[in-house]
Amino acid sequence: MTPAELEDFWSLEAWRDARKGWEDLYPFPFHPDPGGLISWGHDEHSSEYYFLANDPDPDNWEIVVGSECAQWYRTSGSFTDFLMRCYDGLDRAPFMDHAWPGGDARYKPFDT
Repeated sequence: MTPAELEDFWSLEAWRDARKGWEDLYPFPFHPDPGGLISWGHDEHSSEYYFLANDPDPDNWEIVVGSECAQWYRTSGSFTDFLMRCYDGLDRAPFMDHAWPGGDARYKPFDT
């Protein structure tokens, strides 16, 4: 993927346009806008995972999960704490599949 294709793929203009007039469906800004969401993953059920970069110290960033139907779930704690709570079934957005994460869950980095 070329840098131009990558920029088009990750363009924030579509998100910014979607937020205009629909702030209730998109309650968070997207990075690099101040306090914006930074995407770090998604799953096979179309949930998207973000850091909410609303604090100068990344250790204080919250985790936000978004559904394909514009439902949002916000939780605190570190990235690894969130993942461990998910695996233990202790921290899961109500819209997330209750079978997630399965025993075969793996993190696959985005390959540019």
